Amino acid sequence: MKIGFKLTCLMALFVMIFAQATMGQVSKISVMHNGNAAFYGDLTAAVTAAAAGDTIYLPGGGINPTSQVIINKKLTIVGAGHYPDSTIATNPTIVSYITLITGADNGSISGCKLNSISFGTTTNNQTVNNYRIERCYIVSLDLNYSGTSTSQGIIVRENVIDPSVYGEVSSILFEKNIFRSGLYYSSPAVFINNIFYCSSSLYVDNSILNNNIIIASSSGTISLGSNSVYNNNLFCTTNILGGGNYNCGSTNVCNNNLSGQMAVNTFINATTTNFSYSNNYHLLPSSPAKNYGTDGTDLGIYGTLYPYKEAAMPFNPHIGSKNIGTVVSPTGNLSVDMKVSAQDR
Repeated sequence: MKIGFKLTCLMALFVMIFAQATMGQVSKISVMHNGNAAFYGDLTAAVTAAAAGDTIYLPGGGINPTSQVIINKKLTIVGAGHYPDSTIATNPTIVSYITLITGADNGSISGCKLNSISFGTTTNNQTVNNYRIERCYIVSLDLNYSGTSTSQGIIVRENVIDPSVYGEVSSILFEKNIFRSGLYYSSPAVFINNIFYCSSSLYVDNSILNNNIIIASSSGTISLGSNSVYNNNLFCTTNILGGGNYNCGSTNVCNNNLSGQMAVNTFINATTTNFSYSNNYHLLPSSPAKNYGTDGTDLGIYGTLYPYKEAAMPFNPHIGSKNIGTVVSPTGNLSVDMKVSAQDR
């Protein structure tokens, strides 16, 4: 089953590259339906034409739809990635905005820079269940249209989130994300193995936070939200003159957390005051965060049985390099030289 799945993805990528090479370098969006590919120049048109259960492959570059993209069916949307070093051959996939409404249950999006992704256009269609947002760079994430949505089983995993998260849902998991500007969140949620950059506070209420690394931009004490449980987290600062500490607060429960740490003594190379693609968030061998998680693995994004994937590459075969000719020979041949690597997850 896994081999057949990878071959299907690889076929879609080859067809997409061929279409780009023969159509004046105009990138096309590929919709895979029952092993067959159809191509569209606009994301709205591709979503409209796709059937529930289809996979949409987005090329590198900017995806600027002609009208609002509203997804009301189960779709798997896959971009080329957002890390600069891993998208040299394709360019990062940048999507201007996507709106999910009732009916998009069990779908997913990965491998994109999302300028905006939101749930609902009214209070009546903001409930989306079992949706995954993975390996994306998220500029704006709005989890509901108004009030607290009844959405269940939302998974936000291995993303860079900048600057914040808006709205509330009933059930959500944030796992192995990098939050660039702290977080304000009050509905029940689970936060596992994330990295938080914040100034002096992390306002997360009514939630469980395990195995995270919270980095303050100064040596002051980090204030926490209320009615939350903090297990096996590490608090540190980017200020090399002092370590990061925290104030648990009277309504929180704090167990086995590490404080007084410094980023320079925690990560291999991540001493800046915010996320950078050049940072290396692997832990130093000497860091007390090594194997300190509640599951016995590392704290931060490289913990759990399935650590943060390098360069956040999506699951489809990755194009490392490509060289496409510009002239078709008299016999109808086109020179295409590509290096493609399979992905195991």
